[in-house]
Amino acid sequence: MPFRQLPRTDAERSQALQVAKAKATAVGAGLLAFSAANKALLDAMELQFLTEVTQRGTALATQTEATRLLVAQAARLRMWLSHFLQNLNFAIDRGLIPVSARAFYLIDVSQESLPNISTEADLVLWAGRAVSGEAARVAAGGVALPFPPMTSRRLVRMLLDARAGATPTPRRIGAAGCSCDDVHGPR
Repeated sequence: MPFRQLPRTDAERSQALQVAKAKATAVGAGLLAFSAANKALLDAMELQFLTEVTQRGTALATQTEATRLLVAQAARLRMWLSHFLQNLNFAIDRGLIPVSARAFYLIDVSQESLPNISTEADLVLWAGRAVSGEAARVAAGGVALPFPPMTSRRLVRMLLDARAGATPTPRRIGAAGCSCDDVHGPR
């Protein structure tokens, strides 16, 4: 028994629209398998569909690049933060900084292990605490930790600002300003 196989991908949908348009052009109006109103709808919808598919492709390419950059930034931020907190603990172990200095970073003064920075929310939280805690500790008369250097601290501030501006929702906006979540295929 024959069955009808519907297109599953955008390329197959586009090809089906083109085949239907070619058949409609080749066959007389009285022999069309669909009405003249549907042919007019087909002509209008093909251009709209191809435009939306192109916009979605552009938005996905932009999102892919932005995601790649955010992942790279998160790795750098995680490494910097881990090194910073390790060096803070090393300075406390050597007696260069009092144990009470952990309170500037909102860390329990008895906690010697590093805080969990495995999730993005934890990473941003603890990086913000490291930057503000170091500034508060230095303002209270402490000496700035020599490692990581101040240029790295500026990098952390820049990365935190960039992450704060990143859109955490899955909604994506394409180059033409349309929401790519609205592109579901032919309507």
